[in-house]
Amino acid sequence: MAKLRPATNEQRIRAKAAEFRLRAALEDAEAADCPKLAHSIRSALKSADGARRHMERRRAAISQRSDQP
Repeated sequence: MAKLRPATNEQRIRAKAAEFRLRAALEDAEAADCPKLAHSIRSALKSADGARRHMERRRAAISQRSDQP
C-alpha cells in the first residue's frame, strides 16, 4: 500500500478557501444566466469536495498511526 503523506493545516485552509471561491463563482454564473459555466463549476465543486474528504481521511489515518504503539 502506498504511504500516505500527512495533510497540513495550511492545505486544509487552502482547500476550504478554494471551495468558498467556487461557491461564489457558481452564484455569479447563475446570476449571469450561464448554465454551461454553472454546470462546470458544480463539477469542480464535487471534485473539491472529494479532495477534501480524501484529505480528511489522510489526516485521520496519520493521526491513527501516531496513536498506535
